Amino acid sequence: MLALGAFPLVWFLSQAILFRELTEIVSRNLLVVFALPLVLLLFFYYF
Repeated sequence: MLALGAFPLVWFLSQAILFRELTEIVSRNLLVVFALPLVLLLFFYYF
């Protein structure tokens, strides 16, 4: 149960750091266009 709570938190933090690093290179709008379908795909795949 703890792993289920800890893993998304670690994943979210790593994504936030990665997102901040990528926005310095790639424009934010372009990243959102790629990230949104990916997040939705993963969401519907797991739930």
